[in-house]
Amino acid sequence: PHRECLIMRATRVLSIALFVAVTALRASGTEWRTVTRATIGTDDLAIRVPVHLGVRVDGLRTVDRHRAGGLIDTRVIGATAARVEAWARLGRSASEGRPEALEDSPLLSGAIEQRFEGHFASLGTMDVEAARGSAEERYRIESDGTVRHVAVVRGTIGASHFPPADEVELVIDLDDWEVVETRSILRHADAAGYFHGRVPVEGLPYSATVAFENLPLVGLEVYSPTLGATLTDADGYFSFEVPTGGSTFVTAELDGPLITVFDQSGPGASYLGLIGSTPPLPVIVFNGSPTEHSTAETSAFAIVGVARSWLDELSPGFAPLSVPVNINVNYPGSCFAFYSPIFTSMNFSLAGALCANTAYGSIIAHEYYHHLQNQLGIALTPAYAEAMADVFAAFVLESPLIGPDYQGVGTILRDLSLPHQYPSVSSDPAITGLPLAAAFWTLRTELQVELGLDEGSAVAHQLWLASQLLGSGEVGPMVVDEVLAADDDDANPSNGTPHQEAILAAFSAHGFPVPIFPIENLHCDVLENRVSLSWSPGPSPLDAVQIFRSGVFLAEVDAAESSYVDLYPPAGDHFYSLIGVTASGASATPVLCVVQVSPYSEFVRGDVNRDLEVEIADVIEFLSILFEQDVPGYGCDDALDVDDNGSIQITDAVILLNYLFLTGPDPVAPFPDAGFDPTPDDLGCI
Repeated sequence: PHRECLIMRATRVLSIALFVAVTALRASGTEWRTVTRATIGTDDLAIRVPVHLGVRVDGLRTVDRHRAGGLIDTRVIGATAARVEAWARLGRSASEGRPEALEDSPLLSGAIEQRFEGHFASLGTMDVEAARGSAEERYRIESDGTVRHVAVVRGTIGASHFPPADEVELVIDLDDWEVVETRSILRHADAAGYFHGRVPVEGLPYSATVAFENLPLVGLEVYSPTLGATLTDADGYFSFEVPTGGSTFVTAELDGPLITVFDQSGPGASYLGLIGSTPPLPVIVFNGSPTEHSTAETSAFAIVGVARSWLDELSPGFAPLSVPVNINVNYPGSCFAFYSPIFTSMNFSLAGALCANTAYGSIIAHEYYHHLQNQLGIALTPAYAEAMADVFAAFVLESPLIGPDYQGVGTILRDLSLPHQYPSVSSDPAITGLPLAAAFWTLRTELQVELGLDEGSAVAHQLWLASQLLGSGEVGPMVVDEVLAADDDDANPSNGTPHQEAILAAFSAHGFPVPIFPIENLHCDVLENRVSLSWSPGPSPLDAVQIFRSGVFLAEVDAAESSYVDLYPPAGDHFYSLIGVTASGASATPVLCVVQVSPYSEFVRGDVNRDLEVEIADVIEFLSILFEQDVPGYGCDDALDVDDNGSIQITDAVILLNYLFLTGPDPVAPFPDAGFDPTPDDLGCI
């Protein structure tokens, strides 16, 4: 009994000391800096020291990362204003290990046993062999810059039939085998869990028949009377450090440093319970038995928390997210939801005969974005503000429906997937801004098809946010230029942007005038009897391409075409101009090329010897050219191409023989009179 009493007293003293130390460390808000690349002897060292103490160990320089390879293990074991001690493990690989003699050294065993007998024998037993096997060779760097070569061992003190009373760490000088420090290491675990909120699925309002799902409650303050407060993370997770097997009472309301929900119809929801450190982790659910009132307050906190996390991931450090917001739910009356910039509050009404309780899904996300807009300090027209808040809600909830079932099952306030056209003139700014909101939803869809679901969504979200910071805050033609500027990657939007084609297609689909960019990569090639034009369509959604030669209209081709042949243009200098035209008749800047066309030579098909007659002599000369190729001064391949198929073959001679001796068909034009080749090919005539 006396031994157990001593163990319990020692454990209690150690627990109190550790609690005080942990509390002091939390209060100080200690930050750490890494001091690395020091060399002592032949070994690299790395240590960490508290930034706020401003401690610098002589001979070490500050950097922000450890040496590559992961071979350095460091930790601070003492940090007070008067004293700083740091450890550095030897910088050699694990395969090299420590010297074999260390763990087998009788001097090490003797030092461990001596300290145990002198300090801990009354508390129970200690496995000296296990402690010796844990020995690690390290350097101990003192605050005055001196270095001590030590071994660090860990041992458990206690009895086998009840939990250990303590764990200790001994620091043994390897020069004189003296124990220079003994530390108590009390084991700890996390008392942890998750806070979730039960909300209607698919962003729907509360009803007696709607299905529910759990969302994490992000940024919820969880309070322990003994351990203080912590916040839930993006998964709703929280934890408190307690002794192994321990627990703590926690309380929580729908409240945090950045989101506070007030239920105007009565007391708000709260939780009080005991949280332990034994798995599995509990999932604590607000609104476990949904009612209209509890669903409104839980949805308000959950949706704003999810929306904050979404925007923080999109733009880390986005300043407006740091401004707290109050959310009033279950206000008397019906059919209203609004943001008050004076009180930085979002306000939602109870359900009524004509409307659902307005604290749900996209309505909450929409009003929260008005809160963020208010912090930006940018002048926005009401229509623009409404449009961007709609887009925010749609992106966060991944649905184009704003206010589904707002006035009953199947009703929708606004649907961003519909082809709303600019301009939309209405006394309701949400309707005036609807084409802009719909254009951003269409852009997201276009980019998802082009880039894939995740990358396409990410690009659309970034363009939406960046364009607001660059923009005029108005719904008008300038919004297209603002999105292009946000997409630009070389400070010159006029030469195209990475996602220009999708941007122009999306906004033009909703009636916004878009810049018309000319066709690209025009090439003009002068061939034997023609000029061949080829081009690329360019980023603008064109309807047709008009082609001119020296100002004279030649043709209009479909925008899908990328080539045109001008057969037998007059000899001389010409410029060709191509103009892209939209369906509305708007024109792009012309694209030009200049060519020089040489005079053409007339010929008679089959007149190989160029005497303007077709006779047996032409057949003989044809065969000489075909097989011997020694006819001097010859230069009209078109005359040999009797069937005008663009190539010279023996069949051309056969056609001539049939014409001359077997009443075969005439050679194709030009025949019997001289003229030009009517067919574009690669053969010529000089």
